[in-house]
Amino acid sequence: MNDHIIVGLFLSCWLLLPGTAVGEEYIQAGVPNVSQRAGMNSNLFCGPAAVVNTLAWLKQARGVNVLKGIRNEDQLVSFANRLGSDKYMKTDNRTGTSLDGLVFGLSKYLDECAVPHQIDVRPWARGRAAAANVITFEWLSAALKADKCVIINIGWYSTDESRKSYARNGGHFLTGTGYRVDGEKRQLIFNDPLKTEKGIRSEIVAVDMDPGVMDGDAKPETQRSTLLLKGVESDLGKLAIIEFAVVYTVK
Repeated sequence: MNDHIIVGLFLSCWLLLPGTAVGEEYIQAGVPNVSQRAGMNSNLFCGPAAVVNTLAWLKQARGVNVLKGIRNEDQLVSFANRLGSDKYMKTDNRTGTSLDGLVFGLSKYLDECAVPHQIDVRPWARGRAAAANVITFEWLSAALKADKCVIINIGWYSTDESRKSYARNGGHFLTGTGYRVDGEKRQLIFNDPLKTEKGIRSEIVAVDMDPGVMDGDAKPETQRSTLLLKGVESDLGKLAIIEFAVVYTVK
């Protein structure tokens, strides 16, 4: 099978992602990877875990005034549980963390630490032929190279060829830590709260998905310039779509 095509139905043309130098790699060194399983209130705390990774990196690498008194991984896990509480992200033990909850909890905590910040959230295009302020590889890589904090949400989708439909079966948060460009191949480097290793590399591809009914849509549409991650497929779905990304910076 063509190396540029993810296993799945309805996938069409592979799009090049111009604008980043060939052979370029950038990694934010020292970003931890807090497990969402060990000591968490539930195994759906990937959102708080992904955010804690960024906060710990800001404290260690840039001396930002966060995570006071927290010195080891056990304490980071306890803090992730705190971030997932109703006071902050309102993480649900059955459904996980919503985008609104994650952004609200992160902003509230930074406000409490008196840390000025700016949060930028971008979704995927979802059928729009041309849309501003949507996720692109260039936007993600530029944010990482500028040492901004990047939190990525993927959705796992299955396809039904007979009905020409896509069904979302679950989602997951990752912590972006870097990127690599080698010719036409683009890689996103990230920490996954479900795994113990750091700096996982996954090829990122942009595709136009053939017209199909997406969850929440009323009619079939082409999902244009959809970013997919290869190698992170799950039993919940063969398509790992980057649904939105949260990029934030502190001052």
